[in-house]
Amino acid sequence: MYRRVYRGKTIYKTGLIVIMIILMLFMPLRYPAEQQSGPVVRLLAPDGYDMELMVENVTNLYAASVDLYYDPDKVNIERIETGDLFTGSKSPWMELVNNINADEGIASFAVSLMGDVQTIGGTGTLVKIYYRLVDKRKPKIRILDYRTADSSGSHEFSVVPTLVSGDIEFIPYRSRVQINN
Repeated sequence: MYRRVYRGKTIYKTGLIVIMIILMLFMPLRYPAEQQSGPVVRLLAPDGYDMELMVENVTNLYAASVDLYYDPDKVNIERIETGDLFTGSKSPWMELVNNINADEGIASFAVSLMGDVQTIGGTGTLVKIYYRLVDKRKPKIRILDYRTADSSGSHEFSVVPTLVSGDIEFIPYRSRVQINN
């Protein structure tokens, strides 16, 4: 009888160990995406006639570009300016592209550090976008991923940011749009 009780405890312990191993295999090894560190690109429209594309918690930033696709019957992009992420940098930088094509509804912007210099880290405004509404109705605004963005199709107002590291690699990011009415 003693032997049967001992066997039952052994089977019970083995079963618990197997269950624990199975649970450990299916548990995530990292935090969920929302809790992971890494840059966040946030489009802010605080007062209705300008927008700021903020980059939060970026490291090793060397260059960036922003493409805007918009419906010229709804929005008129007036100008685009480099934000304090680059203008406040101690490293030399250069605005490479700042082009607005109102007929096509496409605006392009690119900025980069120059030479072998210290990259940018931290939080700041990448670009300021000044615009005017044509038909007084706010357009549907979205941030598109640079890997899947397409200039064709219908865009009321789409923003496509690209961040490039000092190692000349794309920096992945999460994005948010915040519009204050």
